[in-house]
Amino acid sequence: MKNKDIQHFKEDAKAILEAVPDLYLILCPKLNIVGASDAYLKATMRKREEILGQPIFDIFPDNPDDLSATGVTNLRYSLNRVLEDKEFVMRWLYRNTIFDVLLL
Repeated sequence: MKNKDIQHFKEDAKAILEAVPDLYLILCPKLNIVGASDAYLKATMRKREEILGQPIFDIFPDNPDDLSATGVTNLRYSLNRVLEDKEFVMRWLYRNTIFDVLLL
């Protein structure tokens, strides 16, 4: 790809992420966040500049108050399996505390 093609691809990818109504998070092979849909950012109450380039497990760690939390371990295993084996991995639920809500 030429630099011009790469720039067009980045612009197109950004436009798609801004337009889709669903929650999408895009990771690079090193498991850093490289993209997120606007819907994802709204649902998780995050800003794009907060999460882009960050390792997913730094942004969404296990809840330290939940000693039985296994979300990071399970997700890391699944993602590594996809990267190494190039296989689809079906997982139904990863529990993760995205944010704390204070109710007054």
